Amino acid sequence: MDKYSFAKWDVELIQEPRILLDKLKIFNLKGRKIKSIRIPGYAYEPFDSMQDITWTGCYGECSFKKFEDDCEFKRYVAIDGLLIITFEDGDRFEIEYSDGSTLKIGLSSLPENIEDNLFIPNANMNIIFSNCLGECITGFEITMQSEPEMSYYFTEKYGYVLPDGLDAYIGGLKLLLTNRKSIVFKSSDGYSEIYCEDNEKIAKIAWSELKHAIIEPKKNVLK
Repeated sequence: MDKYSFAKWDVELIQEPRILLDKLKIFNLKGRKIKSIRIPGYAYEPFDSMQDITWTGCYGECSFKKFEDDCEFKRYVAIDGLLIITFEDGDRFEIEYSDGSTLKIGLSSLPENIEDNLFIPNANMNIIFSNCLGECITGFEITMQSEPEMSYYFTEKYGYVLPDGLDAYIGGLKLLLTNRKSIVFKSSDGYSEIYCEDNEKIAKIAWSELKHAIIEPKKNVLK
């Protein structure tokens, strides 16, 4: 099975909003319908921040409070790896954006069955972002930041240097969808924060649905 590596991913390293915009236009994403969403690796949120939950890593013991089914959580994940959106036409939009103004994107540039080189998946993105499935991309927005702002978010986790003196730096990416929805990508402290918006507010998911998104590592027990 193919293993994912940001450093070995043979696509352009993007650190400027203009270059990101040009690449997105080349990909011709507008009008494509979302079929599925997945991450090959580990999602640290939302599970790590839930009250009364202990989660000690991929191979540790975990226990979950029995939330009421109507308890709501944000349709949000924090990861430090790859996310893949597969479209109805079979193409795949791949993105890793976990360091400030430094990311890679591709269009069907990685093997379809790519796996993380460290972790096994612990969350089903098709459930967490179920309200985005079947929606079409209508456009995209790129948030820009100044150099002083961006220096706070840049960790050099992959050994890349953030160039000085650029006209602007990438602060975030939003994929606009039909029915006033969107998928938002931001980076913070070496992690990629990804969430769904509905009418410009972070969408919610009930525990009755979210609990089925948890992929239990071997020997873990969900009660």
